[in-house]
Amino acid sequence: MRFSLRFLLIILLYTYIWSTYANATPADKKDSVLTNIKVYADLPLIEKGHKLFQELKYASTAKQELSVTCVCYTYDCKGDSTLIYSIRNRPCVFEKGTSILKLPFSQYNDRNNYLLDNFYKSFVGLNTIPFGQYKLFLSLQSKDSQCYSYVYVYAIDSTLVPYSSIKRTIDRVINANITPSVINNTLSQFSVVATKPSKVLARLSRKLEHALAQKGFELKQETDALRNYLSIYFNAKFVGRYVIAENTPILEQVSVRQNSVKQNIASLSNLDFLQSNTLLSQMKSMLDGSKDPIELMGTLSVTSSFASAQPEYANLDNNYYELRGDLATKLFSIPVSLEAYYTSQDQNRRLKSSFLRLHYDVSKYRSSMQTAINGFKQQFDQLEAKGKGMEMLYDNSINQLQRQKSNLIAIVQQQSGVPFSNFASSSQEEVKQQIEAYLMRKLTDTLTTLKQSANKKLDSVASQSNLIAKSKTFADSVERIYQHLMHRYKEIQALEIKINKYSKLIAQYKNAHYFDSSLGYSQIQNLIQENNPRKWFNASQHFMPKNKSMQFLSRLINFDIGVINSYASKYTMAGQQLRGVDMAYDIGVCKLGISIGNTAFVGRDGVQDKYFTYMVKSAFALSKNQQAQLVYYSYIPSLQQELNMPFYKNIEFTLPSFKNPVHILSSNYEGMLFKAITIRGELASSRFSGQDWMTNFQSTKLAWNISLEGQLPHTPLQFKTLVEHGGIDFNNATLPINISGTDRYQCALRGTFLKSFLTASIDFNRLQQQNFSYAGGNNKWGFELATHSKQYPSISLGYKPYATFRSYADTFLIPQRPIVGAVSTGKLSYQFKRAGSVWRFMAMYNKSVSIIDTLSYAAQISQGVVAYASKIWQASMSIGATSIENATQLTVVHQQTKFFSLLLSKQLNPHVFVSGGLDVAYAAFGLTKYGMSASINYTTSRLPVLIRVAARNMTYKLLADDAWKKLYSGSVEFVWKLKMKLT
Repeated sequence: MRFSLRFLLIILLYTYIWSTYANATPADKKDSVLTNIKVYADLPLIEKGHKLFQELKYASTAKQELSVTCVCYTYDCKGDSTLIYSIRNRPCVFEKGTSILKLPFSQYNDRNNYLLDNFYKSFVGLNTIPFGQYKLFLSLQSKDSQCYSYVYVYAIDSTLVPYSSIKRTIDRVINANITPSVINNTLSQFSVVATKPSKVLARLSRKLEHALAQKGFELKQETDALRNYLSIYFNAKFVGRYVIAENTPILEQVSVRQNSVKQNIASLSNLDFLQSNTLLSQMKSMLDGSKDPIELMGTLSVTSSFASAQPEYANLDNNYYELRGDLATKLFSIPVSLEAYYTSQDQNRRLKSSFLRLHYDVSKYRSSMQTAINGFKQQFDQLEAKGKGMEMLYDNSINQLQRQKSNLIAIVQQQSGVPFSNFASSSQEEVKQQIEAYLMRKLTDTLTTLKQSANKKLDSVASQSNLIAKSKTFADSVERIYQHLMHRYKEIQALEIKINKYSKLIAQYKNAHYFDSSLGYSQIQNLIQENNPRKWFNASQHFMPKNKSMQFLSRLINFDIGVINSYASKYTMAGQQLRGVDMAYDIGVCKLGISIGNTAFVGRDGVQDKYFTYMVKSAFALSKNQQAQLVYYSYIPSLQQELNMPFYKNIEFTLPSFKNPVHILSSNYEGMLFKAITIRGELASSRFSGQDWMTNFQSTKLAWNISLEGQLPHTPLQFKTLVEHGGIDFNNATLPINISGTDRYQCALRGTFLKSFLTASIDFNRLQQQNFSYAGGNNKWGFELATHSKQYPSISLGYKPYATFRSYADTFLIPQRPIVGAVSTGKLSYQFKRAGSVWRFMAMYNKSVSIIDTLSYAAQISQGVVAYASKIWQASMSIGATSIENATQLTVVHQQTKFFSLLLSKQLNPHVFVSGGLDVAYAAFGLTKYGMSASINYTTSRLPVLIRVAARNMTYKLLADDAWKKLYSGSVEFVWKLKMKLT
């Protein structure tokens, strides 16, 4: 009876141990059975209007409706959990393919929706997830009870990200209350270099606390020998900290962080793939949270010039002023720039030089898009490289743990003799039952043997006592075996938990990487070399913030109002100045553009004649390397031009003329042949108003050209060929060059030799003209040679002839300026550096000969220059001679001149820059000019304002018998680097 009671107590003890351990470690859930969908869930994101939403990235093999449940907890250091939010039983439609599903949070809490108020408010105030350890449980349920479930683990760092609104608020307080030293409008030095950041933060503590209290946050400052910590709390809960190093000026640290946000925000993403959101969600959150207030930036300048007189032949007023402005801002999220120029000299001019231009800054938009795309690509590459390394490391750890587990199982089986092989893979209940069954059989067999021995010796009290002792010893042995098995089982279970943890983390990374790749990287990979913002926007929509204006901008190619220089094609609008509107928009099928306004031409009498111009163009991308464009262009003479009929008397109707409206239809093409040769071509036709459209296709009204550019196979030679034909009746009087009745042929070769030391090119041009009863032509050869070396002087020689008209007779009839001539150039240069300074030596020769309207003009200049530059000194000296052959020049001073000039400048201090110069000139009769100049630039220390004052005195005479004349002149200029917030 005593033995049975003890045995019962042992069994009860074993049962208690098993039940306690089984309750402490719950059984794993069954694996998901919903196999036709792959899902990844990030922590919530925030949109405009402080709206939170949960993103689910998914890849589904078919369209299906599923019930979604998301439950998120945060854990403290003690392991206690707090429910942050829950979305339960939300019906959602998952489309076929790979995409992103957005689940908005409900405005009200009920049994299926919950959002912790403290979490929401701190999230909105920070504009980023508050610090903490998060675990998200995701479950998808289908109508036929199939289930997908997964757990995601995240760890948000305590240091606030640079684009956090609270961090930016602190930066603004620091910038507003510390005055930097402004040099050349940059933060090149700081006035608080000697002040420790800890003292600066202590001085600004009240302002910082007040700024954060307005947003509902509390601030606590802590300092150690290396860093300063501004701990941020929301309702007494720690949500993040702002860190400032102690050994670096505080403004420098703030400036570096702000520049990193503006220039390469993608570099701030967290590459710890086991603890952060996917790169897609991080980029979207960063780009949306980094938006700065709308600012007006630019330069305004006022210049006042005065002189005691003006030299002969100088077309300038004695006293005048100029206003310049270059401003940039955003209108409805569209980056625009405004350029303006006005000079008081326009009051006395027929031809005005003042202008106003409103320009959509497509380069800034494209730059921001390219920065975001390239940033994502770079971070993805780094993330992938780091992921492969970590994946290999975790795989090695998992294999090592597996080996440890196998060794433990073998040891347990060997030491305990338990006859089962599925010790580790069985559940605790199964292990318990098998161990109990094994020990029960062993106990039963042993007790039976002991009982039989005891029955044979019932008369012996000593035998009874011995039996009880043996039973007690065996029971203790059974208990030790059980405890040993349980200890080993716990070790094996601990290893199994680590293996499962690492396996799940690797699976979480692979899942996140899959969607980063399929929704992000794979979309932009083939667009790196593209120059199409619409394609950029479509490819990056999964990591760019949703913005309707961005979608509009992605299709807007250009938009200009005011004075612009628009180029459509060689035979339509080819860079003429236009006062009007020019814009182009990508409609998908093609890029559609329109230009409308007044263009102008300067006639022989110096009058600016205006012509109303309009143009419609459409560009088509036939393939990746094949583009085509259609252009319709027309111009109509102004009323002033119509009344000026005497100017057009006796002009042949077929010659280019502004007398009648002209309509031009053009098509051009650009593409690649054999992936090595670029081919370009254009075909255009013109007709006067009232003519039949079929006249457009008459050969005499056609103008066309075709060119090939590429590299000769297996040689360093690049080639270019061009064939151009202008029909005798082709009419476009707004072109800068008359091409009617002209055929042109060009062939050029260019190569680099001797390991890039020598560049050589040769160019052949043939121009043929045919008109009425005469025809003619000429051949022109040109060349260029240049060396490139840092060790030896560099030499370049060139000869470039040109011809741009049909015949001399035409120049009397057509109010344009055709030119024929040639340019010869030569240059010798060398520079070397010595201990922080640079010496540069140059010798230059240039000769140009040209004929304009049968008037010849030739000029040549020879010049030698020695220049020196260091951090504070700059000096240059030049000596040379000029020669001009022009029948219109009235004095010998303008024909033959030798000159000498010297210029010295020095940076006196960070705010003051001074310069001075001397120049002397000699004509054939002797000294003709000498003068001195001086200027000073002052940059204010507190305002981004530059003041420049210049003065010059010159003594000169044009003829040997003239008296010396003195001329005093000067200017004062104010330049203001403007920067102000509009919102």
